[in-house]
Amino acid sequence: MKPILLFAVLACLTRAAAAQTPKTVVNCYESNGHVDYGHLDQLLPDTITATLLVDVHKKLNTYDETLVLLWLEQQGWKISAGDSKGVVSSYILSKEIDLDYSARTLFLQKLENRNKK
Repeated sequence: MKPILLFAVLACLTRAAAAQTPKTVVNCYESNGHVDYGHLDQLLPDTITATLLVDVHKKLNTYDETLVLLWLEQQGWKISAGDSKGVVSSYILSKEIDLDYSARTLFLQKLENRNKK
């Protein structure tokens, strides 16, 4: 009985701790097979930039929008359709990334300083 109770308590504590970890959401957009990451390369740590901001055209050797979107979706990007005068011409991409406290703080500081310029 004690091991089951201990397991239940630890599971509840783990879930509560995970719920307190803020997620960082980054956004970019895709248009005609080209992904524009904006200024994310300047805001994110180098360790994440190398794996997150991939030149999809170079990796897949294509500008085929369908293939690019399919690949991005498989990499964890959420895709939303953008609208330009009734015709979908670009897609908004978003992804939740895990940053530790110090990396997230630095990310937010860089973001705030970028807007002050």
